[in-house]
Amino acid sequence: MFRVLLASFLAIPGLSAWEQFEGELGQSKYTIVIPDSWNGKLAVYNHGYIPEENSIQAYLPVRREPYKTLLESGWALAASSYRRNGIIVKDATEDVIQLIRHFSNTFKAPDSLLLIGSSMGGAVTLRMVEAAPGRFAGALILGRGLDLIEPDASSAPLTFRPETPILLLTNSDETQAPAAYKKQVLKEQPDAPIALWIVETPGHILFTSEEILAATQALLEMVAGKPVEPFRKFSIPALEPTSIAQLNKNGRSARSEVIDISPTYGNLDVFITPGDLKAMGIAQGDIFEFTTRDQTYKVKWATSYSEVARGEWVAFINEFKRLQVAINRGSAARVADLSIGDPVTVRAISK
Repeated sequence: MFRVLLASFLAIPGLSAWEQFEGELGQSKYTIVIPDSWNGKLAVYNHGYIPEENSIQAYLPVRREPYKTLLESGWALAASSYRRNGIIVKDATEDVIQLIRHFSNTFKAPDSLLLIGSSMGGAVTLRMVEAAPGRFAGALILGRGLDLIEPDASSAPLTFRPETPILLLTNSDETQAPAAYKKQVLKEQPDAPIALWIVETPGHILFTSEEILAATQALLEMVAGKPVEPFRKFSIPALEPTSIAQLNKNGRSARSEVIDISPTYGNLDVFITPGDLKAMGIAQGDIFEFTTRDQTYKVKWATSYSEVARGEWVAFINEFKRLQVAINRGSAARVADLSIGDPVTVRAISK
């Protein structure tokens, strides 16, 4: 059974009004967003791995691409929390199918159904499209997690016969699993509509907004039967925003604030730009100090969570060209007790 927990009209800069519904379906939660100018199409976001100890939330990143542009274009969006966190593929697949059924029964069956799978969500997405040929218009698979299975191996094995347009988008150091999947699909189906696009930047799902939008547009062209490059290496740099950070007189530290927090992972979006880091003498691979009101943490500027141990602090430059501070398999916001608007300081460590 389900119940609507929230239905409210919201607006954010650059987006028209939309209505948001939150509820529960069995053990999982869901979020559905429908714009006031809905075009009858639905994009479903399948999230990646979330640590078991985190709270269960159905997070829709509507302020990020490609979800923001899809919403602006009239697409409805939906996401399931899955019934639990951790590595979950088989049950997550069932939860997402249940959500799509609920959407169709509550509103109407979508005219076109797009799946977007991020990391482990790619494994969920591929099993959905392989199990239901022709049901989905297309699938965008982000990152390397498409071959993940649950520890008890209860997930259905991949068949490599999706019969659905698929675009695999990955970073340059995470190509092995996407490339292997594409190769096996073409072995089974030489004319399969599948493309592999590689962003020439290392990292895990570390794409600029422009790069992910280019891949999304290419997938929509595949869905429409138009030809796209089946293999592409590319890079589309993002424009760096004007910094609001206050650099110390000695140039070794900068004061700024938290401007966004991921409700799922607890990652902190801090308005510190690459230019600010360069001015402080902090380079990629360096460890710097991150100070809150009453605590200081050592943070590594990395390209992947795997560069630090579980529970350690790590930072990236996100698609908005701002600093994102996180904890590997933890919540930076909870550990540091930070909220949006709270002041923070980044300081270089003398070498």
